[in-house]
Amino acid sequence: MCVYPPEEIEQTLSIRRQHTVVFRPIRSSDASLLLELFHSHSAETIINRYFTLLHELPEELLKRFVQVDYANDMALAGFVSARGRQHMVAVGRYFRALSTSSAEFAITVHEEWRRCGLGSFLLRALMKAAVEHGLTQLTADVLATNHAMMRLLRKNSNLLKVDLGGGVYHVVLPMDPIQTVRSAKRSKATQAAVAGLGEDCPV
Repeated sequence: MCVYPPEEIEQTLSIRRQHTVVFRPIRSSDASLLLELFHSHSAETIINRYFTLLHELPEELLKRFVQVDYANDMALAGFVSARGRQHMVAVGRYFRALSTSSAEFAITVHEEWRRCGLGSFLLRALMKAAVEHGLTQLTADVLATNHAMMRLLRKNSNLLKVDLGGGVYHVVLPMDPIQTVRSAKRSKATQAAVAGLGEDCPV
């Protein structure tokens, strides 16, 4: 198993100099925090993520989400400390399609932490990891009504390819190493930008 060195992708993000979000690779011990994040979701968020209204996260799916090899599969999560313990507030992941250089990705952010730059931060981190592990593209199916996700993708890539059919966007995000380097530099600069976020950020 190829294990991605966690210390290389651990980062912190300061929001308005009041909140610190710590991003790191997800671990099997994070299962309860991921479940807590799932149960915080609105019905709309669950449908946008899973294309159906799940009331519980199936055990096999939960296990797959937290047991990753950090190469063919990658999962990064954002954590905040509150009331004496950690809470997961965002997660981004990709799964490589078998014997290909393509991977399907997804990003979910807690409703109370949206419009704070967490989604962009995660997407750029996933793009960087994808390039470093030899992937040539990330793909996703996005409901046509999921306007927030489409804004996020268009904001962070000028190479985005989109096909619409049956109320679903099929998105292809080609991995350009040059753009990814620029995105990584933007991610390092994000901390300063996020510190001065406007009123759209609710936290």
